[in-house]
Order: sequence, then C-alpha cells, then structure tokens
Amino acid sequence: MDNEQLFFALHEGLPRQGPGSDARTRKALESVVLDTNTPNILDIGCGPGMQTRVLSRRFPEGAVTAVDLYQLFLDQLKESMRQEGLTNISLLRASMDDLPFEPESFDLIWSEGAAYIMGFPQALEYWHQFLKPGGYCGVSELCWLKHNPPKKLREFWEAGYPAITDIQGNIQHITSAGYELISSFILPSKDWETHYYTPLLERIAEWRQDPDLTPEAAQVLHEEEEEISIFRTYRRWYSYVFFIMKKLK
Repeated sequence: MDNEQLFFALHEGLPRQGPGSDARTRKALESVVLDTNTPNILDIGCGPGMQTRVLSRRFPEGAVTAVDLYQLFLDQLKESMRQEGLTNISLLRASMDDLPFEPESFDLIWSEGAAYIMGFPQALEYWHQFLKPGGYCGVSELCWLKHNPPKKLREFWEAGYPAITDIQGNIQHITSAGYELISSFILPSKDWETHYYTPLLERIAEWRQDPDLTPEAAQVLHEEEEEISIFRTYRRWYSYVFFIMKKLK
C-alpha cells in the first residue's frame, strides 16, 4: 500500500476523522435559524458521520445528503444509520470540489474539519452557489489562536497546511465569499482528544504490535504520533474554530 492507503487503513473504523464532538455540533446548530421545518442539508466531507447523525436528529423532517470521496467512511456511516434507525440521510460518493447539485439546492451546508482539503476560502466560494439565498453554512477550520508561533510549530504547519491563518483572516475569507458571520467559537482540547486522538493512539499501539509492520507503515505511524505530540505541546497556539455563517441575499 502507498502512504495514502496506509493512512486510510489506519483510520478505518475510528469514530471521527478530525477534532469535534456532538456537543460542539449541537452548539453550532444553536446559531442556525431556518425558515423551514423540512430543510435540505448537505454535509460535505462527512467522514464516518458523527455530525451527520446529529444533523439528522436535529432536523428529523429534513433531508440530509452526506458526501465523502472515500467509500469506507460512507459504509461506516451507513452501518451507524442502520443501528440508530436514521432514515433521512442519503449517501453520495463525490469530491467536495466537483459536486453534482443544482444551484440553490440547500438550506444548510455543513463541513467539519474538511474544508482545508480545498482550502477554506476556495471551499466557501465554491459551495456558496449551492446554498439558497439566506441559507446557512457551518464550517470548522484550523486557525492560529496566537501570533508569532514557536519555530517548531510554525514549521510543522507550514509543511502540513501552509494556508493556515488566524480567526480574523478567516472572517475576512467569509465576508469576501458572500456570507455574513453569525457566530464562531473555538473547539476545546477535549474535542481533539476524546473521539479523535485517543482512539487513534489505541490503533497506533495495535499496529506497532504487528511483527510484519513495514517501514512505510512505521513512517505513517511516526507522522501521526508527531502531530499528536505537537498538539499536546502547543495546543494554546492553535485549534479548530467553528464558523457559522449566512449567505447574503
């Protein structure tokens, strides 16, 4: 397997593919005031779909479309839907930068921890067309919380996500893309640990017990452990921030 395949094999079956929690999804939804009880909702880069299921339960009369490029995540979400009896979610394998929808199809667009794949401003600009006028968009994005980060931290993110900027910079991206910012808040450290890093470290420990662990797989494990170590050392300098915005009419 190449590095990408190894990465997804390592993450397969984990509850989340990035920081977040049901509590923070619900908190973000408190700022969403839709003018319909039967909204069309799009969850982009849904992963295994923890937040998708929150959206489904929050809008039981609505229709949620969950989109991801990786079938294994969609399969995991499908099984969760079956176990929880959720019937208002449809699954679609597609790329977030090539969506097969008509303009102004959705009342709410959601994306937790995935917009960075396109780039935050690029994602907002592209997804804007699919929102109805006055529709809402909720996106969590990695942000600097303090200026002048330490050299090791700055170099780590310059290599991994050079487009990272601070909260005010992302607010400027939001307004430039044609939205009004409604609210924002910083994800707490436990949203990185409980459903993301802790299960990931347990999986890493399992893999390290494999006597046939390849050098390529060992490198992937090392990179994941480095990311976790960086966060635990420098967590005060950065986090994901949830932005809830409204498309201007």
